[in-house]
Amino acid sequence: MMKRFHLYKTILSCRTLLATVCLLATGCTGSMVEDVVPDEAQPVELSFSRPDLGLTVVTAGGSSTKAQVRADGDPTALPEGATVRIAAYLIGRLGETVTNPADFSTVTPNFQATYVVGADGSLSPCLVDNEGKKIEGTAKGMFVRSGKYDFYAISPARPITNAGGTNQITNIPHKEDVMASCARTVTISKSSSTVTLQTFKRKCSLVVFNVACDASSAVSVISLRGTALKLSSISKSGANLVAGESEEISKTGSEATDAGTVSFVESDFQVVDPASDPDSLGLNKVIGIVLPKDGTPFNIAVTVERDGNSVNLGATVNKNIAFDSGKRYVFTLQVKNDVSKLLMRVMDWNTISFTDDNVGGADPGNPNPSDPDINEGIGVGIVIAEWTNIDWSGNGNVG
Repeated sequence: MMKRFHLYKTILSCRTLLATVCLLATGCTGSMVEDVVPDEAQPVELSFSRPDLGLTVVTAGGSSTKAQVRADGDPTALPEGATVRIAAYLIGRLGETVTNPADFSTVTPNFQATYVVGADGSLSPCLVDNEGKKIEGTAKGMFVRSGKYDFYAISPARPITNAGGTNQITNIPHKEDVMASCARTVTISKSSSTVTLQTFKRKCSLVVFNVACDASSAVSVISLRGTALKLSSISKSGANLVAGESEEISKTGSEATDAGTVSFVESDFQVVDPASDPDSLGLNKVIGIVLPKDGTPFNIAVTVERDGNSVNLGATVNKNIAFDSGKRYVFTLQVKNDVSKLLMRVMDWNTISFTDDNVGGADPGNPNPSDPDINEGIGVGIVIAEWTNIDWSGNGNVG
């Protein structure tokens, strides 16, 4: 197709030159006739409709996964400030019947451009570094020739590199919200230049840790909060994602190194909504994004402060628990007298809308009376660890 484009330019230049020579040689006074460049040879600047983020809507009869719709009827947009790399693959000319879609994992893109998500969810061209982070500078949008295209989009806008004949997004760390989308068999022309990407799907897992006081506890509690969380022997940071419509980040586990450890400190915790803390205990939670992991054992360590005294609780979880993409894993330390149980619930990343300041993509509204991470009723909790005879006078470590 590129050779055809240069051929058009060459033919037009020759015709224009011949017409000029004819006028000079014959003394013709008529106007020069100019050829028109065919539509498919003309560059077209693409625009992209506001991309949506895949969430789950809770309904009276169950739940369904789709682009979540807020009360005002608008679909949920990608997080403001997120970057997106969009790759375009030419699969046919105008008027042709396309039978072979582009294989994103092996075919080199014909065109690429990077964008940033605005406050209204729209995409604007931007420059990015090798980690897909926005940098200063003037960027251009995507210009393509008319034709039929497939599109693949990845956020953050990390480079798509070829390793061993496979196109991949590489070096994905923990704590990064990775999302992907595509669009198939899109006709592009001067009169049709808008591309609508499919709903984005999250490729990582969300982990939440919070504390709660058992209502039946005989010991009165004045304050209760978490101050640290560490997950270790999980998946290895620096993971790869093969470019594709339904590809997932490869799961690993039992990585007993710093690359397989994710830590959150006191400053990472946030106070929960007052409606979720009716006794004003100062309950809080921490939220973090981790790479998907397999079902091998992993370690969890938490630090909890009750009435001003802290204890460190640690355990090895050997219950064939995997972290799946697009899922939310809520760990709740339930405190009762001198016993603490660590419960885990699994649900979709976002089942209902509520404010989530630390993780991009949550709905900015708060139509619910309390935080689903704190209040039971969504998902089924299982006990994954238990500690007894805890001395809450500040003895320190508890195995």
